[in-house]
Amino acid sequence: MRGRTEGCWERGVECSANGTDDYTLTYDEVGNLTDDGENYEYVYDAFGRLRKINDTSDQSLAAEYVYNGLGYRISAHQDTDTDGDVDANDKWYHFAYDDQWRIVATFREDDTSPKEQFAYHNAGLDGMGSSSYIDSVILRDKDANSGWTSAADGTLEERRYLCQNWRADVFAIVTSGGYMVEWIKYSPYGIPFGLPVAVDTMSASPHESRLVRRLFDFMLTEEMPQRVIGDKAYDSDQLDEQLANEGIELIAPHRSNRRPENKTQDGRALRRYKKRWRVEQTIAWIQHFRRLCIRWEKSAMLFAGFLHFACALLLLREV
Repeated sequence: MRGRTEGCWERGVECSANGTDDYTLTYDEVGNLTDDGENYEYVYDAFGRLRKINDTSDQSLAAEYVYNGLGYRISAHQDTDTDGDVDANDKWYHFAYDDQWRIVATFREDDTSPKEQFAYHNAGLDGMGSSSYIDSVILRDKDANSGWTSAADGTLEERRYLCQNWRADVFAIVTSGGYMVEWIKYSPYGIPFGLPVAVDTMSASPHESRLVRRLFDFMLTEEMPQRVIGDKAYDSDQLDEQLANEGIELIAPHRSNRRPENKTQDGRALRRYKKRWRVEQTIAWIQHFRRLCIRWEKSAMLFAGFLHFACALLLLREV
C-alpha cells in the first residue's frame, strides 16, 4: 500500500491530496503489511499467508483464514453477525476448487449444499483454460432465499452473469432475465469510472437523509443497490433502519456529536467510504454543463429535463 500525490512516493506512508501524512503503514521484513495505522493489524504464517486480522483498539479478532498445503485459501471466518468481533457465533465458510484450482463453490459450516457456485470460461488449450488469461468467472448461482448466514436449502435461485471486455475487466453484471444490475466503466488505465444510475431534483429545504429513498424510484437498473455511501449528512439512525429493512447497507461516517455508545459504523464498513470520490467525480462531470452548473431555468421540470439529458450524454460518452 503506497500513496502517490504531487511527487510524494514513500513506502510506509499514505499521502493525502495536500501532501501531508495520513497514516503510517508498517510492514514486516518481507514486505507484508502488518499494521494499517488506523484500524487493523495483520498476522501472517511462515509462508507469508494472511492468517488473522485483529482490531487495533482491543486486539479482538476481526477475521481469520485457513489454507491447504498448496497455499490455497480453503476457509474464512468473518464477522457474520456484525457485532464487531469474530467468535463462535460467527459462521465459517469453506471453498471448493476444481482441478485447475479455481473456486467453484462456497459452503457454509458443514452444509452439504453450497451457498453459491461459479462457472468459468473454457478458454485456452482443450477448453481447460490453462493457456489463456481469459480464465474468468462467467456466472454465479447463489442461494438467495435462505439468507447468507442461514443453512443452505439446496436451491440456488439467483443467477448472475459477469460480462467482460477484451481486457477481462468485468463491465456489467446481468440477471438470468437479461436485466443489468451493475455497470462498470474503466479508463484506459483500468480505473473504474462512476456513472449516474439515478438522478432527481428537489428543493434545498428537506434534509438530505430524507431524500434517499425517493431517489430509488428513478434508478436505471432493475434491482436495488446493496450499499449506499453518503457523507456525514446521511448519518441517520432512521435512514439506517429504513434501508436495512430493504436489505441495503448504509455507509456514512458518524457526525462528531454522536455519542460513542450509539455508533453504528465500524472501520471495516467505512473503508468503502473511500470510494465515494466516484460520486463526487460524477457530480463534477454534470457541472461541466453550463445550464446545470448554474440554474438558468425557472421551471423545475425543464431543469430536471436538462439534468437527465446530461446524464444520458455521460452514459453515451462512456459506452
